[in-house]
Amino acid sequence: MNRRDFVGRSLIGLAGTLAASKFSLGDTQSPKGKFKIPYARDTFPEFQIPAYRGQSYEDTIPDTLDIAERLKLTVHAATSIADPMADGEVYWLVDFHRNPPVMIHDFNDWVLQLEGILEAVPLARTATGSTENEDIDRMWMEGPVLKAVGPDGLVYIPLGGRPWSRTNVLMPKQMVFRRDGSQVTLDEPSVTQIGSAYTCQRVMPAMTIYYLRDGNPMWKATIEKMVQRLAKLAIYRDDYAYYPDGVLEPNATYGSNTEMPLGVKSIEWGGNGRLIQALSQYYQATGYEPAIQLAGKLVKYLCVQSQFYDSDGTWLISDQEKSWMEKNFDVKHLREGGHSTHAIGGYCLMEYGRATGNREAIDFARGIFDWARPTGNMLTGFFPEFAVPGYHTCETCMMADMVTLAVQLSSGGYANHWDDVDRWVRNQFVEQQLTSTDWVYKMAERQPRKPVAFNEVGEKVPERNLGGFAGWAAPNDFTKRYLGYEASFMHCCMGNGTRTLYYVWEHMLSYKNERLKVNLLMNRASDAADVYSYIPYEGKVEIKIKKTCKDLSVRAPEWVETGSANRVTLTRAGATLPTVWDGRYVRTIDSLRPGDLVTVSFAVPFQTVKTTMAGTDYTLEIRGNTVVSISPGGENGPLYQRAYMKADKAPTTKVKRFISERPILW
Repeated sequence: MNRRDFVGRSLIGLAGTLAASKFSLGDTQSPKGKFKIPYARDTFPEFQIPAYRGQSYEDTIPDTLDIAERLKLTVHAATSIADPMADGEVYWLVDFHRNPPVMIHDFNDWVLQLEGILEAVPLARTATGSTENEDIDRMWMEGPVLKAVGPDGLVYIPLGGRPWSRTNVLMPKQMVFRRDGSQVTLDEPSVTQIGSAYTCQRVMPAMTIYYLRDGNPMWKATIEKMVQRLAKLAIYRDDYAYYPDGVLEPNATYGSNTEMPLGVKSIEWGGNGRLIQALSQYYQATGYEPAIQLAGKLVKYLCVQSQFYDSDGTWLISDQEKSWMEKNFDVKHLREGGHSTHAIGGYCLMEYGRATGNREAIDFARGIFDWARPTGNMLTGFFPEFAVPGYHTCETCMMADMVTLAVQLSSGGYANHWDDVDRWVRNQFVEQQLTSTDWVYKMAERQPRKPVAFNEVGEKVPERNLGGFAGWAAPNDFTKRYLGYEASFMHCCMGNGTRTLYYVWEHMLSYKNERLKVNLLMNRASDAADVYSYIPYEGKVEIKIKKTCKDLSVRAPEWVETGSANRVTLTRAGATLPTVWDGRYVRTIDSLRPGDLVTVSFAVPFQTVKTTMAGTDYTLEIRGNTVVSISPGGENGPLYQRAYMKADKAPTTKVKRFISERPILW
């Protein structure tokens, strides 16, 4: 199956795609049998997961980018990388540079709890109605979430019962604080549970989503006990608060250790900056004041004390980041730059700003985005994982964070980056989502055979990762060995990439007070209108009106000059509608009724552009703002295999559209 066949036919008809390589979760079971994992508690409170109800209907649409279909793929990948023999624990690493390709269990599997997978899947199901592997959702919430909540309220990662739990520890010198006040390192065998603000910072939003869906007071009580415990553990100084570096056993405290983490540690292993988003989201959902009060203290720490940013949001590279890079790059002299985790602080601050109306936090987040934006390639959205000269690969997390920031700033009216969102999503972002497997097997065949280890699985690995996001992609290649990295996926990108797709899908259009606003010209179903996009084949977008509209505003493509006469036309039943320009939007003057079909028309230019990415010169063919080819091409999983997009007429396909009766505003 070639890439064109998969993307053009099978991606949209997802059920048929997965049926072709159908497997049951039973196929993934370890021959060792089910692992007995000792969590912080043996039981979990009763809960139900309500069905994702809504309106489903068949439709024929242009076979062009459809974010909902991409979200269906993410549900497949996120639930298929789960190991039912280990209570749904995910395989965090996937290595396609192996024969056979393998998925790998190790210490870092806790990306399930830490990197948004738990919240991403219910968001994707809300947008698509997908029920694939829905038993995994309950498995996650029973074991790795509710059983993992300790008596003090924190989420704890169990180290016992998982023979890989101390394999490939990325923080080997991390201190573990014990209940008796002593400190040991993670290699101490008697340590069986570890937790911190870090282990709670993405579990809390997942539980918030479940609370928004079913109103079960258990979720609320669990979250608020967690917030109360986190508030007690924080170290308070003047108007800010932080958590020391390190992890805790159940009921332990940091004791006399009150050293403030600086640099990258302000975002990473202690929790700190990442927790701001979780607390702010819960506050927006419930109005729980202790959550936003703690978030405000952490905001002051992150912006002023952490030494991770300058006062305007400029990224500052820390000594620890330099130590990661100094063997391969000349970074000793650098003051600005660093790892992509800087961008995480940006959208955490945005969440706080949106929850409280705090413009200082929003402006700081905008500064973080504005500094990082020029480090990427504006034509494709390729952003290096490390913002240092010469870095060659792109982690999807970095792209996802930048797209998320662009969506949040634009949808809130704080800046206008819809063109960036449109361009980046159409190009590098969706290219870094796995949509075909043929090239994986061809690449694997070139490698020497290697036994599958005790913590690995080699069954149907490429198929199980369809919909996942690349960990180390080049501008033209899905997976690129670089600086010794052997893997193709690190599934932190799974959660972050899916959440970003949901943000894009959620804010693609809005309907309020009988006013319909279309921000992104992509396929989209909604209760107010259905959008049919023929881009990049044709300069045409059709909008089927389903609710009365006083006016319709459509953002013009970026290549159309604002205010230009007759460059964008809106017609209804063959008659031109009177319109006015409103910023970058073309707005109708006439009202519209259910059943009206509005056609938006414009030209789509074609150009050939030379650009440099990751130190290599490339030639791009671009139609509108969609890259249809790149030269030189990739060697392993070549990207931008899009010659079919040079056709003058868009193909069509049949899809099953879904409109949730309970959308989640996230």
